[in-house]
Amino acid sequence: MQTHGYEHWWSFPLPRYDDGAECPIWQEEVFGPVLAIQVFDEDDQAFALAEHPVYGLAAGVHTASLPRAMRAIRTLKAGTVWVNRYGRSSDFVIPTGGFGGSGIGKDLGRQAFEANLRLKSVLMAAE
Repeated sequence: MQTHGYEHWWSFPLPRYDDGAECPIWQEEVFGPVLAIQVFDEDDQAFALAEHPVYGLAAGVHTASLPRAMRAIRTLKAGTVWVNRYGRSSDFVIPTGGFGGSGIGKDLGRQAFEANLRLKSVLMAAE
C-alpha cells in the first residue's frame, strides 16, 4: 500500500491468482483495483467457487454462449451480474445493490424509490 501524499490508502492494480479457498480475497468483499482469478473445469465448479454464505454484491461472466450466460445469471446469487462487460450502467432506472450481507436494499431505480416510501393506512368512521 502506498499513500504518496493522499489522505487515503491505495494500491496499484493487483491480480490475484487462485490463492486457495481460505485466502481473504475469496472470503471478504474487496474494494479496489483487484482482479481475482480462479480456474475451473466445469460450470458447476465455477458456481460452487462463486457461492458465498454471506456476500453477493456482483458477479461477472465472460462467455460466447448465450445459454451458458443465461444459466449463470439464474444460478449466481448476486445483486448485479455483468455478462461480457464490467461497470455500472449510466441508466439510472436500473437498481443496484447486493444480496445477503452486501448492502441493504437497492440504489437507484423504482426499488430504491419504493424502499424510501412510508405507507400509512388510515381507517376513519364517517359521521
